[in-house]
Amino acid sequence: MIHSLKTILKYSLSVLFNPIWYSQLLINRDKNLWVFGGWFGKKYCDNSKILFEYVLKNYTNKKVYWITSNDEVFFHLKKKNYPVLKKGSLKSIIVTLKAGFAFISSGKDDLQKYFLNGCEIVQLWHGSPMKRIELDDKKNRSKKRESIKKVFFNFFYEYTYDYVINTSPLFVPILSSAFDINEDKILLTGFPRNDLFFITTKTNLINNIDLDFNNPSKIIYLPTFRTQSNIFNYLFEFNSADNSLVDFLERTNSVFILKPHFVEKNQINLDNKRFIFIEDSAILEINLLLKDCDVLITDFSSVYFDFLLTRKPIILAPFNFNDYLENERELYWNYFEDFPGCKAKSWQEVIDHLEFIFSTKGNCFKNGLYSVDNFNFYKDRNSNKRIVDFLINKK
Repeated sequence: MIHSLKTILKYSLSVLFNPIWYSQLLINRDKNLWVFGGWFGKKYCDNSKILFEYVLKNYTNKKVYWITSNDEVFFHLKKKNYPVLKKGSLKSIIVTLKAGFAFISSGKDDLQKYFLNGCEIVQLWHGSPMKRIELDDKKNRSKKRESIKKVFFNFFYEYTYDYVINTSPLFVPILSSAFDINEDKILLTGFPRNDLFFITTKTNLINNIDLDFNNPSKIIYLPTFRTQSNIFNYLFEFNSADNSLVDFLERTNSVFILKPHFVEKNQINLDNKRFIFIEDSAILEINLLLKDCDVLITDFSSVYFDFLLTRKPIILAPFNFNDYLENERELYWNYFEDFPGCKAKSWQEVIDHLEFIFSTKGNCFKNGLYSVDNFNFYKDRNSNKRIVDFLINKK
């Protein structure tokens, strides 16, 4: 009841903002002023970060700013002498009102969303869609409510992007529906962050692992997000397979890297030094780490599509598959038929696949309706360049 009253009050008062919103269309925006943000202003990572640094380095005629609400990010960028503004500050609002282009990787809340009307918004997004997203996610999104926003409260309506970045023709109809955008506004450029797969720079973590374990094989496990109320206890089964996995790691001189994205460290027995946790961070760039790993284990994460570019083995481990579909998200694909890669329904099956991969140098990529290349049209380090070239040369 209280929540409903707050919502009614919010929308009632918001009518007063309409004149300010539409008057922004009178502003003569600077096409050489570009603003960037990511993850609701809280992180410095992903496609926005990589494109921001690319433009900063290669296009000195562009005035670029990163906008953040996170103190760690703010001072990190200040230390690097990068142009950064604090979200909510007067200067960040003025810069946003003048900007010709805005780049986001989650939603307009990455920036100052109430001052973007008239600015061209480029949705870089944060992964190719495996699970249903945005307007297609009927479990978490009401199309009726969004339609009301679109007509009467346009500044609350998220899906007014001018362009959406994409990696494959297969995703075009999906992105068009999910983001309420015409297909000709979906740019086939590749993701900026995937350019990292084609550079030689290594993270300190990888260098340290190589030094400590004499260049071991690196297995990385990156499960997707699950809401806290519906996390299933897949870690309990992990613990039951722990001894077999430790034995495998020692026999093959391998390490098992886990990002505690939605995993509680204290739920796993980590007595063995070959289990390595990556702490989540506001400035972590996962693809810079991922490119030097030898095997990926994931479930419903879009990191699957990125890692395909390496042509290295992937194990798809959709534990508690039906529960995920029922309580979390539906999928766009037939999971067990469409995707190349080994499939595992338990940790013991994961270990069996690892044994196969290491003993035969196999990767199971033939096991899927689509080939490795179908999900990434471009396989090079020029995604950033393609995006900038399009925006500069468009009529």
